[in-house]
Amino acid sequence: MKEQIRGFQFSLLAHALVIAALWSLGTSAVNVSRPIEIDFGMVREDAPKAMEQTRTVRKEPVKTTLRQKDVEQHLTPSASEHAAPVPAPKSVESAGQKTGNAKGVTGAVSPGAIENVPFGSATGPSFLHRAMPVYPFAARRMNKEGKVVLRLTIDEHGRLVHTEVVEGAGYGFTEAAVEAVKKSTYRPARRDGVAVLSRALLPVRFELKSMN
Repeated sequence: MKEQIRGFQFSLLAHALVIAALWSLGTSAVNVSRPIEIDFGMVREDAPKAMEQTRTVRKEPVKTTLRQKDVEQHLTPSASEHAAPVPAPKSVESAGQKTGNAKGVTGAVSPGAIENVPFGSATGPSFLHRAMPVYPFAARRMNKEGKVVLRLTIDEHGRLVHTEVVEGAGYGFTEAAVEAVKKSTYRPARRDGVAVLSRALLPVRFELKSMN
């Protein structure tokens, strides 16, 4: 009888050990095979703010181009200048005429008191220093030549007191001739060895010399 009881107790103990072992293994298996929880929740981001696209207007520098044609219009005589008749003689005041009253020379000289003599003659007025006229650019570019005739009034001191255009020309020839005589200096005309007030014609020619 006692042996049966011991066998029953041993059987219970063995079953208990087996159950304990199985429970232990089951717990470990459950812990090992338990899936790892991963939070896939997406982080909420604020909607991107609309950025204002500022258009930058580039201010291009204004380029002022002077066309060659516009330049030539200033240098080329107009059609009216080509067809214009020779201007009538006109008087051109000189610096000596404007200051003549202060130096004893009057602007308006009595025609009877003036000696009309050829310029450059033995008794007529002549250049002490001659300023050469500048050939007008437009005339040179167009191969134009011209002639201007001036009547110069020179006092007894060799000062140019009056200039009159007797025969003018276009293309800037007249202006160039008048400017040249204003820059020149003169010897006065003489009568019986005495310097006198005189008036003389001076032709000024503009010619293009050939290189041939």
